[in-house]
Amino acid sequence: MEEGVKANSEKEQKRAAALTRLKSSLPYLAATYLVEEDKGLGEFIKESVHNQLYEPSLQSGVGGNLLYSLLKKSRIEGKRLSGSVSEYQIVKFAFESIRDTYLQNITVEDALALMGYSSLELDEKYAGKVIEELDGDLKGTIVEHYLDHLKLRTISDALALRDRISRGTLVEKLISEEQKRKIEEEQKKLLG
Repeated sequence: MEEGVKANSEKEQKRAAALTRLKSSLPYLAATYLVEEDKGLGEFIKESVHNQLYEPSLQSGVGGNLLYSLLKKSRIEGKRLSGSVSEYQIVKFAFESIRDTYLQNITVEDALALMGYSSLELDEKYAGKVIEELDGDLKGTIVEHYLDHLKLRTISDALALRDRISRGTLVEKLISEEQKRKIEEEQKKLLG
C-alpha cells in the first residue's frame, strides 16, 4: 500500500515539475528549434521568433539554467570551464527535454489544457492518464500535436509582440507613464 502511495506522490512531483517548465519560457526555446528547422517558414517569421521570444527567453532564469546544464554536460572529462555550447544545441536540448521528458510526465488533460482545450470531458480510459502510460501511437499523436501547437503559438506570439513593438514608438510618445508600466508588465508576463 505504501509503495503505491509513494509511486503516486513521485508521479505527481514529476508532473508538477514538468508543468512548471512547460508554463515557463522554456517552450519558446524549444519552439525556436522547431521554427528554425521548418524549411517552409520565411526569414521574417524566423527573425521575429528569434528577436521577440528566443533572446528574452535565453536571458531569463530558465535559459540560464538550461545553459548551465548544457555546459556541464559538455565539459571535457568533467573539467570545469572546458565546455562549450552552441545556440543550436541550446534550442535542440530544450526541444528534446520537452518532447522526451516534460510532456511524458503530464496527464492527457494537462496537454490538452496547454493547447487551449481546458473544458473537454475525456473518455474515462484517458482521464488522469500520464502521457508516458499511453500506447505508442496515441502518445506520439499527442506529443506531435502539442509540438505543432507550440510552434504555431510561438509564431503568433512573436508576430504579435513584433507588431506591438513596431507600433510602440508612436504609442510611447502619446501615453502616460502609468500606461507604459502596465505595458511593460504585460510583456514580462508573456515571457514568463
